[in-house]
Amino acid sequence: MRHACRDVFHERRLLARVVDDIDRTLTIEGAPLGDLEAPMDADMALPGGIWDAEEGEVPGGVNYEDEA
Repeated sequence: MRHACRDVFHERRLLARVVDDIDRTLTIEGAPLGDLEAPMDADMALPGGIWDAEEGEVPGGVNYEDEA
């Protein structure tokens, strides 16, 4: 299977197109790049926010179990 996929990728030159397709799919037109000094950008191990139905976005990496 791996060889068949490799051959199709080569024959149809998919790798030359797939990077541009992924970039177009993940890019939001006109969106700012954001604050490059944000903690999540400085340390990829830091958790991001999570969504709470009542409060909106709350900090991630917090155990909310005890609050219930």
